[in-house]
Amino acid sequence: MGVATKDQLEQAIEKQDKMIEAYKLLNSEKLGATVEECLIINSTLNIAEVLESIMRYANRVTNSVASTLMLLDEETGELVFSVPTGPKSDKLTDFRLPPGEGITGWVAENGQHLLIPDVKKDKRFYGQTDEMSGFETKPGEGTMFTIVLPKGKEEIDKEDEKLDPVVEIRESNIMIIDDEPEIGVLLSEILSNQGHQTCVFDNGIGGIEAFKKGSYEILITDLGMPGVSGWEVINTARQIKPGVVIGIITGWDVSEEEAKQKGVDFLIKKPFRADYVLQVVTNAVESKAG
Repeated sequence: MGVATKDQLEQAIEKQDKMIEAYKLLNSEKLGATVEECLIINSTLNIAEVLESIMRYANRVTNSVASTLMLLDEETGELVFSVPTGPKSDKLTDFRLPPGEGITGWVAENGQHLLIPDVKKDKRFYGQTDEMSGFETKPGEGTMFTIVLPKGKEEIDKEDEKLDPVVEIRESNIMIIDDEPEIGVLLSEILSNQGHQTCVFDNGIGGIEAFKKGSYEILITDLGMPGVSGWEVINTARQIKPGVVIGIITGWDVSEEEAKQKGVDFLIKKPFRADYVLQVVTNAVESKAG
């Protein structure tokens, strides 16, 4: 077993805090809540505390007034209200839903997902839980979802065969320059998960030196950096390799038209979404190839 010093722990905590702030830049309050919940889960070994915490954050992410974690009793087929939350939760703890009853019972029995805007209008709605708790289920005040675990490997393999083929993205060698290291790391994770090779630098000078020696197909740079600005990086990169695909990531008020006039192929504004980053990079590469 390894032993960490106080300095090492402080550095790890500082790095973790920076990564949390970076994930918040993905322009998603719900993702931020998810990251926060992951930290809480990892802070305790008490399973009851973990499950209760998960349900509280599920309410927050789905904008729900109340919720419950139901566990399937494999012997009886009943769904057990194991971790209810909300104003009437104390009246529902350990309540058992008969096999196949209600919308959740149907989902558990059939293994299919459902999306129902107003559950009270569905003939499968089980109103006895409202009667027992005194809580009225209303449309627009929550989301119902059911997760059944575990699942056999053979079933997973069969479902994988039904999936649509993934659109192949041409892998590229990408340089990322941002004076906020956590932003560079986040971009690197997003792109490397799609098979791209990435290299991250936290300053323009180091990035330019490496660009001269490497075979980079795409350059993504921040604009506002000390020492050498992003515009200077772009001008130098164009001189070294005129055909390189260039993108900028910035919180500045820069229009796409202005960026293109300065030789930029795509623009990523902070805060950004992961799917948007992947899309603009793919479009830029395909446009250059075409």
